[in-house]
Amino acid sequence: MDNICFVFVGIHLLFSFIKFSTAVDAITQTQFVSDGRSLTSKDGSFELGFFSPANSSSRFLGIWNRKIPLRTVSWVANVHKPINDSSGILMINSTGNAVILSQNTTVVWSTSSSKQAVNPILQLLDSGNLVLRDGEDGNSGTFLWQSFDYTSDTLGLSARWVSVSASEDICDNYGLCGPYGVCTISDPIACKCLKGFKPISPETWEQGEYRQGCERNETLKCQNNNGFIKYVGLKLPDTKNGWVSQGMDMKECKAKCSSNCSCIAFASSDAKGDSACSLWFSDLIDIRRLLNGGGQDLYVRMPASELGFFLLKILSPALETNNGVKVKIAAIIIAVVSIVCGLLLSAYYIQRNRKMSKGQTNEGQEEDLELPCTIFLLIFFTEISWAADTISGTQSITGNSTLVSKDGNFEMGFFSPGGSTNWYVGIWYKDIPAKAVVWVANRQNPINDSSGTLMINSTGHLVLSQKSGVVWSANPARPIQTPILQLLDSGNLVVRDDKDENSENYVWQSFDYPCDTLLPGMKLGWDLKTGLQRRLVSWKSSDDPSPGDLTWEIDINNYPESVMFRGSEKYYRGGPWNGLRFSGAPELKPNPLFKFEFVFNEDEVYYTYNLLNNSEKSRIVVNQTNSYARDRYAWNSVTQSWDVFATVPRDKCDKYALCGAYGNCIIGESPVCQCLEGFKPKGNLMDRSQGCIRNKPFNCQDKDSSGFKNEAYCVDSCASFASHCCGMWGVLGCSLHPQKKNVLKVIL
Repeated sequence: MDNICFVFVGIHLLFSFIKFSTAVDAITQTQFVSDGRSLTSKDGSFELGFFSPANSSSRFLGIWNRKIPLRTVSWVANVHKPINDSSGILMINSTGNAVILSQNTTVVWSTSSSKQAVNPILQLLDSGNLVLRDGEDGNSGTFLWQSFDYTSDTLGLSARWVSVSASEDICDNYGLCGPYGVCTISDPIACKCLKGFKPISPETWEQGEYRQGCERNETLKCQNNNGFIKYVGLKLPDTKNGWVSQGMDMKECKAKCSSNCSCIAFASSDAKGDSACSLWFSDLIDIRRLLNGGGQDLYVRMPASELGFFLLKILSPALETNNGVKVKIAAIIIAVVSIVCGLLLSAYYIQRNRKMSKGQTNEGQEEDLELPCTIFLLIFFTEISWAADTISGTQSITGNSTLVSKDGNFEMGFFSPGGSTNWYVGIWYKDIPAKAVVWVANRQNPINDSSGTLMINSTGHLVLSQKSGVVWSANPARPIQTPILQLLDSGNLVVRDDKDENSENYVWQSFDYPCDTLLPGMKLGWDLKTGLQRRLVSWKSSDDPSPGDLTWEIDINNYPESVMFRGSEKYYRGGPWNGLRFSGAPELKPNPLFKFEFVFNEDEVYYTYNLLNNSEKSRIVVNQTNSYARDRYAWNSVTQSWDVFATVPRDKCDKYALCGAYGNCIIGESPVCQCLEGFKPKGNLMDRSQGCIRNKPFNCQDKDSSGFKNEAYCVDSCASFASHCCGMWGVLGCSLHPQKKNVLKVIL
């Protein structure tokens, strides 16, 4: 039995230490750094982002050393022009220079490179040097601009910093240990997580950078029976998102916190013992342990399972549950084990005596009287996890039961998003702390209680039902004999015949019915044989996965192109495919994260991508909750968060038809809308949405006085107002833009 325990513990520890990293140290012309996001040098030494100095609300773009607990800024870009809000954006403009924009339009700061790069890249090096270079230049050490040439930029802010000498108390630095971290000045490692919490980033924690703080070992769910753990001798957390009542005793205080799912912790706000209550409703930050008997008691809400683990470890403190009863967890465990073992042994003796009374014996074999109790103890004290990725017609998924893909990447089951009380069947990343849902079955028909059941019937139909009837169903393409439902390592939920030798012969798959997320291997586009359209549709809100207003799809009107709609109106157009990428999406180019392709033939039209390294994680999401945008995320295991790899729309020029007919939008110009050469504004100079008109009327009959700007080889057609080369595979071809709108001829 000891060997079995060691095996399970070893497996658990092995998987808990596997980490992957996707830190971003550079941006291209298609990317940007907004306030709240940052670049991190490859070795993690330096970070670039927006910050506010002490006692100031102004925002600056700067570089600091990430391995020093107290932020020490070594370089500042906009030292003379602070930003007074959080609208700052760092990007590379059309001339290849890095610029900081405020309110998305006002240039606050810019580099001054006289040479324009073909593929400009802004990169933060391990030395702390921010450099602008050409990605096409084979010498990565050739810089067009570098921050090391402008070290004097920090002098103007020298008076704003307050340095801390080694003799001062480091625990007095605000938020040194981050959320749910406790600072103890007498410990060799000053910062530790509260019991029941773990570092968000163990790697940076080991390097002495604690400000990212800690997160719960287990997600807190309001529906479960939660309790509180008592911590003594603390400086109470920052109360900026707290609530205080001067006329409430501790019993009332606890009841108040227990009744509110958003309440994280409570404490007496009066150390003298008078009636006063403090409640916290957000992350607990700036906690330190006070020595020599100082400090106050803090009660932190924890899930029931974590309470049991915490108290089993220490075996002595009492557990205060929501009903106010104090119990000794060690005594309860011993009592329960003793009772169950006693019942098992009693049942065993009764059964044996019955056999003996009937003359039955077990010759040559001695029964081990401790076997029933031993089995129970093994089950009780050993954490054993058996994950299934498949169910058949005799099984179902209900309540907390789930399917887990073979490699443990994805999980499928019932969930309730955000603050909603509705329940859905969905798929999410299994090994990422914050649940990122990538697919929802019944997004338009939620279940209002926990009575939902998902099953597959004998003909291969998927059926989701509750007490009142069928909520959602999926029909197979054809009847099958032995249907099974399987969650694949790709995140695809499939129905197939278990007796089919071809395990990829699916009769239904979730990848054909995407929601708001495009995973690697999924197709965005059309099956022209069946008429099936695969498109992304945003959630209405973070609490409501029903279809929202923002969609992303492939428009197949003669010449396929990537289009986003906001409602029924075109919102963003990625442009037609030119053989290498969508013509308006320069961010689609070779990169270290993923490869992509566009398929266009008689059977289907679709865009897809796959990761170059299967240990990485990336997803594309259409989102209307915070802003109407399409974001590509990459998982960063160092920060334990999703980094934005690319976003569209990128700027105001990405708004569909902003400058009207024959208008050209240039983000670095003022105004941004310019007419094509040979055209002039049609109407009000301030309203460029009316577009432009020709300087001279166009006469199709006079071929000597007309032609094409930047002409490619094209068919001579009087109906064509413009042409461009559309063959980039080495095959000659062109596109014609005729007089009739939304019609395009492709000639190869």
